[in-house]
Amino acid sequence: MEGNNMKAKAMGKITIALFLMLIVSLFLTSCSGVVTPELQLDLDEDINKVEEIDYVYLDVPYEKYAGANWCLPASGAMTFKYFGENITQSEIASKVITNGTSSVFKFISYAKNLGFEVKYQSKTIEEIKVLLKEDIPVIAVQNYSL
Repeated sequence: MEGNNMKAKAMGKITIALFLMLIVSLFLTSCSGVVTPELQLDLDEDINKVEEIDYVYLDVPYEKYAGANWCLPASGAMTFKYFGENITQSEIASKVITNGTSSVFKFISYAKNLGFEVKYQSKTIEEIKVLLKEDIPVIAVQNYSL
């Protein structure tokens, strides 16, 4: 409980990291309404297996996106709730969606107006792991097309 209070007190100094990732296999691909094709593996090939799995679990509350192309409002609401701010997807959508499309730059402006320090950067998976280990949730923005 004390950890949550410390998070709330330090909220103005917390960084929400936004990253542009052009990786097809990230979680947000379902947002476009397009089904991601399943990757077919040839099991006869030599596959490098991971010997040790290193992971971090952040207790970010889950929210299903409430509308078409509402991935950013859903991700934003989840991240804000992680830091103790109860901001709805609808409220975020009213600030960041124009003509059915979410704007990362409008979201950045909105989050800054709430007192968050926001960064829009490309990061490697290793850099993302470091942020997660520091209890900083990541909103990954990516493009997907065939």
